[in-house]
Amino acid sequence: MAAMRATATGEGVPRRSIVVASLAIALVIVAASGALAADPATAPRMTSDQVADSLFGALRGGNYDAAFRLFDAKMQAAVPEEKLRTLWEEQIAQLGAFQSWQRQTGDPARGYEVRLAALRFERGELKAMVAVDPLEGQVAGFFIRPASRPAAGHPAYADTTRFRALEVTVGSGPLGLPGTLTLPTGSGPFPAAVLVHGSGPQDRDETIGANKVFRDIAEGLASRGVAVLRYDKRSLRYPEALKNDPTIDAEVVL
Repeated sequence: MAAMRATATGEGVPRRSIVVASLAIALVIVAASGALAADPATAPRMTSDQVADSLFGALRGGNYDAAFRLFDAKMQAAVPEEKLRTLWEEQIAQLGAFQSWQRQTGDPARGYEVRLAALRFERGELKAMVAVDPLEGQVAGFFIRPASRPAAGHPAYADTTRFRALEVTVGSGPLGLPGTLTLPTGSGPFPAAVLVHGSGPQDRDETIGANKVFRDIAEGLASRGVAVLRYDKRSLRYPEALKNDPTIDAEVVL
């Protein structure tokens, strides 16, 4: 009878043994769940090299969501994902597909680790700077600029005998911006224009590969009696100064 009572619970295992085994399994599951939940907190943060490579890799693959998630809170506020997509695809439209990068270590700045890189596209190259918060493993700053400033001839519509180019400083103090005033010959007064950059850190000529868009515009207008002021963008000259105020006004307004 004792043997029959034991088998009545199922497969010859007493009911008490089944309950104990079930509790043991449940405890193992709970312990495993706790270990999995702790993984994100205990997982090592990426190094600054890994952060920079992950950013470039995401951009090369068109994965803007992954690139955006590498940004810290200030960067995400300053450069929403859709803006990042627009800015990057502007570079692709000009230079072709992003193919590869070569990274090196820059000098630390204000507690951030800096990574510099040459970004190679189908039809040209850009220079990049990535500032990484080493404590959080996040991107705190990302800047790109043309890789070179090749000499280029004057446009056919510019008459260099009808203007002169004067080196000037726009603004004052430690953040003054180098610029060029292209002034028609003669006593004046002249109508005038100020050329304001588009997106990204740009020099006064808005150099893109072998093209110097703003210089050509300035010389063409000056040949026709219009004075033109152009200047290096603040994000090109003083990128670190924009970290705490990455707004259009701080970047562009004089």
